[in-house]
Amino acid sequence: MNIIVDSMAVIIPQCEAGALGIGEVRATLELRIEEDGASTLGAEDQRVDQLLTISEAHHLTLVARTRLRQDQAVIADLDKISDLARQFEPLVARVLLGRSRDWNGSNWIGRLDDAALEAWMEIKALFEDLETERWTTDTVVWDAAEFVYPGHDVTSVTTDAELTQFAEAYVAEAERENIHLHYGSRGEGASAMRELLFEIRENLRADDEEDWAEEYQELKGAISNAAQDFLASDEDAEGDIVFYAQKSHDEGWQAAFTRGSGLELTRFATGAQAEELLRDPSTATHIVFNRGDEDWIK
Repeated sequence: MNIIVDSMAVIIPQCEAGALGIGEVRATLELRIEEDGASTLGAEDQRVDQLLTISEAHHLTLVARTRLRQDQAVIADLDKISDLARQFEPLVARVLLGRSRDWNGSNWIGRLDDAALEAWMEIKALFEDLETERWTTDTVVWDAAEFVYPGHDVTSVTTDAELTQFAEAYVAEAERENIHLHYGSRGEGASAMRELLFEIRENLRADDEEDWAEEYQELKGAISNAAQDFLASDEDAEGDIVFYAQKSHDEGWQAAFTRGSGLELTRFATGAQAEELLRDPSTATHIVFNRGDEDWIK
């Protein structure tokens, strides 16, 4: 049974948007001649374990494909692929003129006459010899996180407005350097970059909390030691109890109880609070958990 097709072949060029060949997929250039004669030449991602369709397995759909790049993400060039499609059209037309299908008792099987088979084998040989880098742009694909690290400007106190400004600046910088940023599942552009920077900020805040938890335990120890020293000292001195705390870069946390205000340190607690800390330093749980912008506890 012959398949009736137009003797003229038109190959539709097409490209998936964005970067191809990231992760577990391969950037692939593929020519497809469908059973009805529709033909496409497209750049797309394909899984490593992608299986043949039934139509392909029965040779009703003909497919020639090649990797665009080995182990490298790329941006396909639609204009160049369009030019290549036009070069293949005479050969595809010869394939279409000599196609047929036969019923083998179970399935329809695609057949090619001698002229069509010769044209198809020529197509396959051309695919094997394609200089695949010619059909991609010179744009470099970067993971957005790798582009931002290690010199990003985000800190744990960066505001939402600053995140937006940073995101726009990073995207503009990438474009100037002919870099396409890949954001995973976040999408594209400045909005996706802002999501990435937001995540960086939240991670920094979590790290700050973890670091402060360790410092807090150290401070509670300093409070306890200071309280014990004060209890062992001469308590006949007059004046209100005052508590001081200071963080030294060299010696870590220092703390002291005194009567009066003779120490020139940042005052942490006085009066009833200081008395409470003196009686039971563990009460620092609801008194101490506060820190200033610098190395002082306030």
